[in-house]
Amino acid sequence: MDRIRLQANSLLDKVVDGGYCVGCGACAAVGGSFLRMELDELGLFKPEWSKAPVPEALEADLAALCPFSDRCLDEHQIGRQLYQGLGMFDRKLGYYRSVYAGFVIEGDFRERGSSGGVARWVLCNLLGKGMIDAVVQVVPSLPSEAEGLLFQYQITASMDDVKKGARSAYYPVEMSRVLRMIEDKPGVYAVVGLPCFIKAIRLLSSRYPVFAERVRFCIGLVCGHLKSSRYAEMLAWQLGILPGQLMGIDFRLKLPGRKASEKGIEIIGFRDDKKVKATKVGRELFGADYNYGFLKYKACDYCDDVFAETADLALGDAWLPQYLQDGKGTNILIVRCPEIDGLLKREMAKGNLHLDRLDPRWAVKSQQAAIRHRREGLSYRLYLAEKAGIWHPPKRVKPRFNHIGQQRRYIYELRMKMAEESHTAFAQARKEGDFQVFQSRMEGFIFEYKRLYRSAFPLHKRLESLLRRSFHLLRELVVGRTTH
Repeated sequence: MDRIRLQANSLLDKVVDGGYCVGCGACAAVGGSFLRMELDELGLFKPEWSKAPVPEALEADLAALCPFSDRCLDEHQIGRQLYQGLGMFDRKLGYYRSVYAGFVIEGDFRERGSSGGVARWVLCNLLGKGMIDAVVQVVPSLPSEAEGLLFQYQITASMDDVKKGARSAYYPVEMSRVLRMIEDKPGVYAVVGLPCFIKAIRLLSSRYPVFAERVRFCIGLVCGHLKSSRYAEMLAWQLGILPGQLMGIDFRLKLPGRKASEKGIEIIGFRDDKKVKATKVGRELFGADYNYGFLKYKACDYCDDVFAETADLALGDAWLPQYLQDGKGTNILIVRCPEIDGLLKREMAKGNLHLDRLDPRWAVKSQQAAIRHRREGLSYRLYLAEKAGIWHPPKRVKPRFNHIGQQRRYIYELRMKMAEESHTAFAQARKEGDFQVFQSRMEGFIFEYKRLYRSAFPLHKRLESLLRRSFHLLRELVVGRTTH
């Protein structure tokens, strides 16, 4: 489709055409916007034109709402406005009042959640105690009812419906439709989202008072990266469900007797015109390893927020030695607002929650790989972009190349190639109707990645690091028990 071009500094030229759009939908939500959100041919949400010409003031306003533009506040600036004076600050966690690891004891929240069940429990308590009127969250949907999508944002006002929300949706979603609904319907809302989506909500609230008044709480999810819709198809195809025949997917099914890190993939779809259900351990499926970065948004490689730093509460998995054996799941909680912190403490005293106070350093260690990729790796990716004369979103880390060795540089460059190639390889496989086309094109990348990773992190170094971390953890636990 021919486009009426804006000036070279426009939102579309820089962010969308540059591949930095994460598809949140904030730019398409406000009144008078000339954009609408559409899935592209690779299964990624992007804004498309809906009318022209575009008033210059509106274009500038929309750019200020985009979490990846060069005209918006960064996470530190937003966090300072929201939370300065309410707690402490860490450059990797952002602002925080309390840091916990734990799970819900009350009801079946833990069993139904992807981790410790705390996210849904908090939302239900906010509703039940009258602190909000409705929840904005991602829910599973039938493709026939949601323009072919397996997940979408929805507004719900009942605790039963909150419990039906998606456990984990490694799938593209956008917020423009529900944001317009918030604008049209008075009430007090809590919004759940990935770090970049929550940042977009904060940017929207800073420019439009109606959102600042109505969005009372933001619940953020600790994030590795966001996938295209083709990722779900990739997993389902290996279980005998062809693209276009997938009806539902659970990316993180809890498996009895398994560790917290050993989740299952459960799919529902049509095979030979019969509706079937199939389950397999995620790590047994080709390309499911998140470290490979298959079929992810390019924007995720240019994000430096792991812990949803602009959210009132950030939740993730407690990937720490003392919690991994518990297959029921354990959450990491980064609490930033007094109301939620008070709620957690009161309910913990009642026995409805089990929460361990956690040293913030251990929260950081629980997501160490993601932080390394988003800080150390991002710094090198910014350097590569500037060296090539390519625009990139301004980030809190600076472009550098000499802070890491050659081996790590190779790894980061290979990850970029793997992510890019996975999109074109899967598109070719879909076109030819043969999954082996995708697998054969990607196997060489995986082989090289494993070779580089082994040489960068030899086994004896990994064992030394594990023993060192375990020793420090044990010492902190002993000291903690003797001082409390």
